[in-house]
Amino acid sequence: MQPKTIPVPRSALGAFSITSLALLAIAAISLGFAIHIRDGLFEPAAFRWLTLVIACTIAAFFIDPTQSSLSWTAKLHLHLSLTSLQILLFVGLAIQFILLLTSRPGSDYAVTHGVSPTHLFRICLFCAAGLSPLLLVRASTRIIFLVLIALFLTMGISWLRSNPQPFMDVWWAQQSGLDD
Repeated sequence: MQPKTIPVPRSALGAFSITSLALLAIAAISLGFAIHIRDGLFEPAAFRWLTLVIACTIAAFFIDPTQSSLSWTAKLHLHLSLTSLQILLFVGLAIQFILLLTSRPGSDYAVTHGVSPTHLFRICLFCAAGLSPLLLVRASTRIIFLVLIALFLTMGISWLRSNPQPFMDVWWAQQSGLDD
């Protein structure tokens, strides 16, 4: 007797398999690590993280997500995989927020010039750290996502107001482009 198969709606997995989504999550977390090393400036250690980002992203697009139906054991495996993916994303978010709390954006310049994040920056960071995990477990993700975008926008404006010339290669490239 063949086990009963349960159709899986396309929206359950989107265009990616669980493995692909896990690879993309690893890529996003690794990109965060790379950026935190000297704030995205040239650093050989950051290139190792960027290599992992590129490898995971490319691999994610070569995994075949097509599965028209799953047996009950495969459905259980899918549920456990989704839970593992949520745990991976939660741990990745936690690490990124710890890095933001323990280091300063534009830190090379900020440390030598005594610039530290404003109270508004820290309040927004704590609020974002508290709200971000809700994206993984709640249904009202659209509102939470919009609030997070507003918080990160406020953090960016706050940081640029306290440090109007951050020591970041992207900033200098953009400023040079404006002068031409």
